[in-house]
Amino acid sequence: VNKQIEIYLSTFALVPPQPQLRLESGGDRCAGRVEVYHDGKWGTVCDDYFNMNSANVVCRQLHCGQAVSVLGLSYFGLSGKVIQLDDVQCRGTESHLW
Repeated sequence: VNKQIEIYLSTFALVPPQPQLRLESGGDRCAGRVEVYHDGKWGTVCDDYFNMNSANVVCRQLHCGQAVSVLGLSYFGLSGKVIQLDDVQCRGTESHLW
């Protein structure tokens, strides 16, 4: 006797989704102002302590290679968005900004 068994699998998240990361207003996906999507909105990353170590983490997370420079003081323009991350101080070896 041939019996056909159908299995239905479904998945659902038990943990909240991780924030998303992007670079805005820089001309391509690997240049620009660092922005984070969290709690349903895009916001910025404060540049007070943001340095080459932090930039290398962002570039690693976005698959953009090594950072070339860090341009602070709102070089890519003021976004008018809420600051999602503040006082970011990376060692440079992290795989993600958070």
